[in-house]
Amino acid sequence: MKRCLYLADCPDTALLRALREGGGRCRTAKVREAQWALACEPCDVIVCEESDAMAGIAAALPPDTMLLAVLERDDKDLRVAALRAGADACLSRPVSILEVGAVIDAFFRRRSRGRPCEHQGAADEDSASGQLVLAPGMRSAVFQGRRLALSPREFELLNLLLRAEGAPLERAAIWHGIWGEAQEPNPDLIDQAVLRLRRKLGGCPVRIVSVRNVGYRAEGLYRLA
Repeated sequence: MKRCLYLADCPDTALLRALREGGGRCRTAKVREAQWALACEPCDVIVCEESDAMAGIAAALPPDTMLLAVLERDDKDLRVAALRAGADACLSRPVSILEVGAVIDAFFRRRSRGRPCEHQGAADEDSASGQLVLAPGMRSAVFQGRRLALSPREFELLNLLLRAEGAPLERAAIWHGIWGEAQEPNPDLIDQAVLRLRRKLGGCPVRIVSVRNVGYRAEGLYRLA
């Protein structure tokens, strides 16, 4: 069953029902809460109706997450704009339950059909030495051929800590590096993000270590691709 996140300030109940029946488990969030919603729980499909927000959302998604645009009407220019902004597929209203399921299934069928992990070769090379391979350009973390299911925020946190090369990072530096400088640092959100990342790294050769009165640092075997 696919995990779906429907981004809309005023969710369409008919569309939400179609997503749940045709795509799997679905939760909703406002468009401005997209980053927060993705950080809380990873998902397989993002459904968005706001064309202005499409590019920003697409840039933050892992390659294996589908971005599905829902258009107000069947219009060629709207489809082209959505696809250029980063959408993987487009649907226009009224949305059919069967069409939703078919489009989502087609996306993941193409993804899985004989497609090796982007860094499978690198992971195979590093598996003997037990290294975690982090590829910021592809927004992926791979260990022994397995791609870790990291949310965009979890990936950015891991990337930030690994690039510090073992040096501890203060919580303020972590906050401004991931959440931005517009808000005051929230230690609880940082600690929660670290806790989720630690769980995702279970079995990997990289650990996130607490540094008393400072923040966190990463240690272990890894390679930045």
